[in-house]
Amino acid sequence: MKSPALAIRGKKLPRNISRDKAMSDAELAAIIEAVRWDKPRDFALILFLADTGCRRGGAAGLTLKDLDFHKLRATVTEKGEKSRLVAFSPLCALAIQRWLANRQAHYKIKGVHVFSTDGSPMRPENVSLIIRRAAHAAGVRVLSSHSLRHRKGHQLADSRIAPSIAATVLGHSDVTITLQHYYPADWESAEQAMRELMTDPAALADDPKIHKLFG
Repeated sequence: MKSPALAIRGKKLPRNISRDKAMSDAELAAIIEAVRWDKPRDFALILFLADTGCRRGGAAGLTLKDLDFHKLRATVTEKGEKSRLVAFSPLCALAIQRWLANRQAHYKIKGVHVFSTDGSPMRPENVSLIIRRAAHAAGVRVLSSHSLRHRKGHQLADSRIAPSIAATVLGHSDVTITLQHYYPADWESAEQAMRELMTDPAALADDPKIHKLFG
């Protein structure tokens, strides 16, 4: 007789994302330098992806009404047509505004999409093409736009941001995905965290006697 447990299909856990698949700080710096002055659209797009960690579809579909420069927020619509908020830096806001002013002056505007040259809908594949082209110009290894998303995921984990918050930042539907993709579970990482939180009696209470003993 077969065990009923054989009929139960276990949920497949997401795999760990290697740091090799994440764009490094040095690579990002080189890419930014390669596009900073003469490619305002690429500069703004790369900063937006690096700040938000959004998927390429979210950047491709971004429209003017999705931007809130006052609150430094944007609404991105990604896979499954799900919309969510992301945050970007003041520098990114200036870069986007610079690009939009440049586009208005040099291109015929037909629509409202932020990162296309004429405002018309942009293909997500073209976002990765822009990143690959910038990487080639910078002389670094060629990576897709998703490498910036992986960079953000590892940044959050390295900064010990709560996985539930990181999942919200990345737009994951399940915090398990965030944990499995980016958060370490090895003993060395656990030991480091424990040692950073070791008990310090002198810091527990403002008591001169305790300070005398342990200060």
